[in-house]
Amino acid sequence: MRSRSLRLRLFVAAAVSIAAALSAAGIGLTLLFERHVERRVENELHSHFLQLVSGLEASSEGIISAAKPLADPRFSQPFSGLYWQVDVNGADVARSRSLWDERLSIPTPPASQEDVHVHELRGPEGAELFAREWLISLPVAGKDQPLVVTVGLDRREIDLAVADFRRNLILSLVLLGSALVLAAWIQVSVGLRPLEVVRERLERVRSGTAARLDGEFPREVDPLAQEVNALLGAQERALERARHRASDLAHGLKTPITLLDSIVRELQRSGNAKAADDVAEQTQAIARHVERELARARLAYGRTSKSIALKPSVGRVLQAMARLPRGGEIAWNNEVADDARMTIEEQDLVELLGNLLDNARKWSRTRVRVASEGESLVVEDDGPGVPEAEHQRIVERGQRLDEKTAGAGLGLAIVHDIAEMHGLEIALSKSPLGGLRVTVSQSEKR
Repeated sequence: MRSRSLRLRLFVAAAVSIAAALSAAGIGLTLLFERHVERRVENELHSHFLQLVSGLEASSEGIISAAKPLADPRFSQPFSGLYWQVDVNGADVARSRSLWDERLSIPTPPASQEDVHVHELRGPEGAELFAREWLISLPVAGKDQPLVVTVGLDRREIDLAVADFRRNLILSLVLLGSALVLAAWIQVSVGLRPLEVVRERLERVRSGTAARLDGEFPREVDPLAQEVNALLGAQERALERARHRASDLAHGLKTPITLLDSIVRELQRSGNAKAADDVAEQTQAIARHVERELARARLAYGRTSKSIALKPSVGRVLQAMARLPRGGEIAWNNEVADDARMTIEEQDLVELLGNLLDNARKWSRTRVRVASEGESLVVEDDGPGVPEAEHQRIVERGQRLDEKTAGAGLGLAIVHDIAEMHGLEIALSKSPLGGLRVTVSQSEKR
């Protein structure tokens, strides 16, 4: 499954790249070191060759031998790993004591003195030798005798040196790789920090503590921030236009609905009660639909990012409720905390409170209480209450429990729409005052 974390993907890509680069570097350095060791061994073998050639002599009988031992004592130790041998016409005529009774097989002897061969030869006890061969001339019985001189070293010494270097190199590369991976993680974290800042500031916009993505951003991130700010501005303008259109629609429909009410009264006076009832029923249906759709139109562009104080808005709505019929007979208690806030448009909060409190005004006896509990807003009254089985039904479109009470039956349904648009939750329960208790709280899914 593909990772959804950009930080993890960049870190994994960096770690894989570092591992691949260090692996390639390790292989390359090992090969370079091996070649360096081989060159050193070639130089060492050349030094042994010069010592050997300077001490070669031929007796009067034509027997070739080394007049003096070479400086390296390994030539005198049997199977020590360092050997020399002199061949004449394919037959060895002299060799180091280290070869004991073994001999070196020369596959392709040099054709001239300038032709120096480097071979991998089979040595004593099956050992693999790194050897060099030279062609020289030595006066024997008054004439120059071509000799093939071979000096070889056990290949295991080279391999051991390379293996030791490889172990040290791997340890060094592992430490270096760990440091580079840590540096890559820091680099990725620092590089992605501007995106984290954008996320944090978007959260502030969403929670209502900011209206825009403020501050400066890196050149690569700034276009994103500008586009987001432009989108927020367009959303606000579109929401404002929708509210204006809803207001215009309300004013445009008010006159036709008023005329229909007049027609109903005229029909009643003329004694045509059935026709009057039919027209009144359709007029009420139109009014309900208009009211519901106007409320939805004001919310058509989604949730707000503004966090507003609750107590001032509650106070203004309570003052308005007190001027409505029966409003002066009811005790309106504003017990909202001074620091209580909610993420919602102020106009939508006023409409939500207006519908809740108007419902409480119609059903309460003497008291309506508005309070804040944590991050929730509570509206309750001392009316007859609503049976628990009816709680869900009364928030549905146009449902009413008492047809005798004035109203379109859309109050709690509109409250439900507003709450849903702003990520709020509505809970109905029985109030300690005896009536209905409505709790509006911030949704955890917001």
